[in-house]
Amino acid sequence: MTTAAHRKTGTRKPRGQPAPPSGDGIFYPYSDGEPMGESQPHIEAIRALLDALDDLFWDEENVSVHGNMHWYWQEGDVTKTRAPDAMVIPGVPMDHDRTSFKSWEYGGAVPAAIIETASYKTYRANLGEVKDDYEANGVPEYFVFDPTRAYLDAPLLGFRLTRRRYRAVRADADGAMVSRELNARLRPDGRFLRLIDLGTGEPVPTRPERIAFYQARLAEREAQITERDARLAEQEARLAEQAAELKRAHALLRKLGIDPDAHR
Repeated sequence: MTTAAHRKTGTRKPRGQPAPPSGDGIFYPYSDGEPMGESQPHIEAIRALLDALDDLFWDEENVSVHGNMHWYWQEGDVTKTRAPDAMVIPGVPMDHDRTSFKSWEYGGAVPAAIIETASYKTYRANLGEVKDDYEANGVPEYFVFDPTRAYLDAPLLGFRLTRRRYRAVRADADGAMVSRELNARLRPDGRFLRLIDLGTGEPVPTRPERIAFYQARLAEREAQITERDARLAEQEARLAEQAAELKRAHALLRKLGIDPDAHR
């Protein structure tokens, strides 16, 4: 979501939200009080994107990935905020208890890359005042993805900060763009935005793909165990047959008056 907070600074806090933290004594809302109000395709696209970003940076302790979280960039003014669908903030350790991101608490850090999904409610703002805010605050890369192909001229639009101004990122033939900040290639794939890790050249698997992979590995392992158990059972059957033959041979020798144990 890209809506800005409308509450002015003051001492009263909205119902159901925690008390102001110590410091400047101002309450910075972590919610605008409005429902998300997005269509299912947009919700699924955002969820899949955040999962992919989490997986892309899973081993990076000093990178934060957040979605639909209020980012405040000016201390003392709660109206200076946006809540990007996805933002990646290097140099800021991930905190799963964080309720909002305040740049001044981290030495003026800003997101390195922000991705918004275009919808009927947001696509004009995404390319207007929202883009202007990100440009003015020095966000190096900004992308807008249209999962339904209904609102933008292309499924993916990208902007890169050059001399403090956004310049359009050129798309490849398949509509993909390279994000230098994420070290990844962003490729529209149906209603989802696929991330390709430039370090490995491999796409970041979606959660369903990852589950399917591990289920296949598990099934393969179970098949190997079943095959091994079958071989063991076959060997045990052969040993049992050989033991029975040996027992019959011993019985025959004793019948002939020969002690089979005498020659051991």
